[in-house]
Amino acid sequence: LFHNTAWLLLVIYPLFYLQRKFNKSLFLLFVASAAGYLFAGKFIYEVTSLILPSYLHYLQGSYAEPQTIKLFLTKLYYLPVVFYFYLIYKKTDSDFGRYFHCMIFLFTITYWFFLLALSLGIATRVYYYFILFYLFPVYYVLYFNYTNKRQLDFVLILAYVVLPYIFKVTILAKAEFLYKSILWV
Repeated sequence: LFHNTAWLLLVIYPLFYLQRKFNKSLFLLFVASAAGYLFAGKFIYEVTSLILPSYLHYLQGSYAEPQTIKLFLTKLYYLPVVFYFYLIYKKTDSDFGRYFHCMIFLFTITYWFFLLALSLGIATRVYYYFILFYLFPVYYVLYFNYTNKRQLDFVLILAYVVLPYIFKVTILAKAEFLYKSILWV
């Protein structure tokens, strides 16, 4: 939160109040937000010049170059878990409070933020702030399967979520993940 882009997170605070009005159909909001981010990418230069003119130099430099479709495809890996989440999610679940449901709302409207990077590469910096919200639907799916005694589903989903990270830091390690572990001397 020491970078100036952290100021963009202030947008989240009004969303806490808007979530009461727009929290009717989360899946429809999820789909609409994808279209919204694709549409917003077309007008990002105009919006930035109005709201954050000090960032215009980023839009004219190499930071602004659009990301590749490869970035887009890697972000879709967890989409099956997300769809499963929307199939089973109940806002009236008594085990979860208002804060959790608000985090689900924030996940719903920020999941597709990476689509802005297809128009403006620097959007990935802001996107990394929103990855935290992925935890909430994944946790709900795991909790749902564990409490409903669906052990096989629980183990399969846990493996689906965790294995890419294990491979990323061991077998497929690059850059900062290259290290000499005491386990594999």
